[in-house]
Amino acid sequence: MIQMSLFEVPTEFKDRLEQLKEAGLDRTQAELLLQVELGFALMEHLELDDEPVTAP
Repeated sequence: MIQMSLFEVPTEFKDRLEQLKEAGLDRTQAELLLQVELGFALMEHLELDDEPVTAP
């Protein structure tokens, strides 16, 4: 079965996912870590410095 998505995953995301998997994380752990990293990057970009660390 082919799984379809509404958008194409960026190449950078795929590359970082592979780096994390090569470092010993399984796919689920690597994806979770990337989601948290992206959450913090978004908060930094939006200058939400006073948000709790649990926000992402």
